[in-house]
Amino acid sequence: MDSCFKTPATSVVSLTKIDPTFYFSHDGITITPRASIVVTEDCPMHIKEQIHYYFQRGYISAQAHMTEQELLMSSLSE
Repeated sequence: MDSCFKTPATSVVSLTKIDPTFYFSHDGITITPRASIVVTEDCPMHIKEQIHYYFQRGYISAQAHMTEQELLMSSLSE
């Protein structure tokens, strides 16, 4: 099945907290990570403690995904 819309092939880049581009500044002062882990308030405490334990030891991590074009445009705007 042919599509009438063609999109260019792009590569997806994975960013972790050790990558300098994992963080951005929206106002020139505040540094914000592109991704984070969110645990809701209704999560049982013993689960929150386990998540914290494994996050601190590196078994769970935040990772952001961007296309190479998004990453390039982001770096040009800084």
